[in-house]
Amino acid sequence: MPALAPNPRPLWLLDIDGVLLPDLRGRHRLDTTAWREWHHATVVDQEGKAFEVSWSPVVVEAVRHAIESGVEVQFLSTWLGSSPAVTEALGLPPIPWLDFDPSPTVMPWPKLLVARNEAANRPLLWTDDHIVSEAGAEDWVKQRRASTLWFAPQLRIGLTQRMVREIREWTDRHAPAPTATPDPSEEPAA
Repeated sequence: MPALAPNPRPLWLLDIDGVLLPDLRGRHRLDTTAWREWHHATVVDQEGKAFEVSWSPVVVEAVRHAIESGVEVQFLSTWLGSSPAVTEALGLPPIPWLDFDPSPTVMPWPKLLVARNEAANRPLLWTDDHIVSEAGAEDWVKQRRASTLWFAPQLRIGLTQRMVREIREWTDRHAPAPTATPDPSEEPAA
């Protein structure tokens, strides 16, 4: 049987809480200075649990831009049961979810194992608020030979204007079908 050809599409491994959506659980409060406009919704996960989410439409537009440009966007998040409700609330198409064992006893970090396997030698964008706190993850992204852009946003803000601008530049540089949609992140925050 012939070997499968490597996947040439650039890959975005996208965490949900603390990245796409600011993590507002517990004592965390939304940092409204990060973006001029915030949208809010109540979503219900697959277990019937309702919770509030907030997001910047500019961040959502960056995800949409990547998808429409041909970047393979995949959720790498513990929010499996919530991802369909979140994408629907944000007006995004369904985004595949990469399966992994979130057990804290698995070493190295389970998301790092998935990232190594999925990214191989293709361009990688990895956005996860835990990259810098998990053993080996930051070193791995810094040592990759393939083009790699990574961000570890602050929990209560998620992706920032600077991050979104760099994500759009990365998408336009690596996507197989770049588009010329305007970059809404260039508007200064109020």
